[in-house]
Amino acid sequence: MELSESSIADKTHVLQEDNESRISKRRNQGVVLKMSQYLVRFDSKTVAACIDREMQQEHGYGWLKLPDYHQGAVVYDLVLPQDDQYFHYGIGIDVILEADSLEEAENQGRSSLGTLFSLISFCTNTETSISQERLIIEYDQGLDSRGYRQVLDEEDREPTVGTVRKLNEDFFKELYNRIYSDDFSDSDRRKLSRSLDRYSSALRQQTATDQFVWLFIAFDALEDLFVAKYDLDAVVEYPCDECEAISTGRDHSAGMKHFLKNCSEASLSYSELRDIRGPLFHGGPLKDAAEYVEEMANIYRRAFLDILDVPPENYSEEIKLDINGHMREEKIPITGQLKDYQPLPLENFVHQPGAELEEFDVSFEINGDKLTRKPEHKISFPEELGIDVFAIMQRPIGNIGVPEDIRVDFEMNENSSETR
Repeated sequence: MELSESSIADKTHVLQEDNESRISKRRNQGVVLKMSQYLVRFDSKTVAACIDREMQQEHGYGWLKLPDYHQGAVVYDLVLPQDDQYFHYGIGIDVILEADSLEEAENQGRSSLGTLFSLISFCTNTETSISQERLIIEYDQGLDSRGYRQVLDEEDREPTVGTVRKLNEDFFKELYNRIYSDDFSDSDRRKLSRSLDRYSSALRQQTATDQFVWLFIAFDALEDLFVAKYDLDAVVEYPCDECEAISTGRDHSAGMKHFLKNCSEASLSYSELRDIRGPLFHGGPLKDAAEYVEEMANIYRRAFLDILDVPPENYSEEIKLDINGHMREEKIPITGQLKDYQPLPLENFVHQPGAELEEFDVSFEINGDKLTRKPEHKISFPEELGIDVFAIMQRPIGNIGVPEDIRVDFEMNENSSETR
């Protein structure tokens, strides 16, 4: 669906939270505003990508353009060369927008680009980290001097591990065009944006239980849109136990009930979801929430497409995708047996074993469409401890919160207090 000229002019700024009202308020206070164009760049660590790793080795990066978003936007892979290979770090987005200062440009960029990153999460069912500002520069033509700000990392970033999940450009652009079509009001778009933000937050959680909670919140954020779309009578009656009089109130789940009742692909009813959600929200036992994360994600994604009137069967492969995310690592436990060691007083913390225990290095290897992370740990122990054998347990955490222990035994090199 193409955007009309009026839609482009009036509605491409909606996902920046009430920006026009802020500007109007400042003008009413007598503040003279000089509007300028700014190029704003944010990026996000994610295994989502415009092209797969094999294509990245040939072309370096993929990209797509959204000409009707503000004054133009481009979405692209963050790919850096190393040892004759290209490593994928995430996705970046540049957008040109109007603001009266660098600070206001940052506010607009963080809000509107956060929504695009959330839409990328939705299309790939893949985690995108909280987006980070990288660059803001005044973009008007013919300026003698330009405002400029760049944000640098204090620490080296690591590339994403595993197989990248290619963004279906047709799917992404169809949802984008539907969100910005004349079928939705400014208020509707804010609700869609907030719902997408909650969904994206769900994929960043490190436990399945937390993911379920955020997925339910994202689903609940669509409630008013369901009621409006299907013209539902969202009223519930409450009979009085004593006088049999009937009082009425707002049914805050009428829309969700309607969707689940009519969605043949949903295996849970609203009452079943409520029974799982209730204890989580009100301090009860966790029950089986962790087991229903994938189903809750499936319900939400189909619900969002239903609001947009996009048939799920048009993108059946994308809808079937399991939740994916870049791996996080916890601290690494080291176990062993200490000989000839007597506990030191608590005040001697500097001299306790392990005060300066580990040096760490990591390398990466690309095989076909998959990147493998190869960590190397150098462990040092005081010689007087007489350690013969110890073990490292590395516990990577996926974004559905299921720990995987990898246990590796190391033998101490003879006449050495160090081993790899």
